Amino acid sequence: MDRARIWIVRILAPALFVAAAVILIVVVQRALEDGGGEQAVTAATVPDTVDVTTVDTGTLPGTEPEFYRIKAGDTLEQIAVQFEISVEQLLVLNPEITDALAIQPGQRIRVA
Repeated sequence: MDRARIWIVRILAPALFVAAAVILIVVVQRALEDGGGEQAVTAATVPDTVDVTTVDTGTLPGTEPEFYRIKAGDTLEQIAVQFEISVEQLLVLNPEITDALAIQPGQRIRVA
């Protein structure tokens, strides 16, 4: 009887370990697919509030505003680098963006 228990444990323990590893991998992959693919901006990179008095919007009086249409995979950080402004300036120029993670492809934002 003891030999039977030993063999059951020898077979069952590795099988349970593999099953737990597979479940963990599936959970992590689904979490990455749900939120990490399109939006790379994290809460740590975007401030909750922006002091409008200290942010230069980068526009000169008499110049026309410039707009950009968001594409799939774009982030505010990438757009800011592309137009040589800061994420804070983008947020000031676009007060309708209340959540930097909620930007959508096709959305039009002001960049200058």
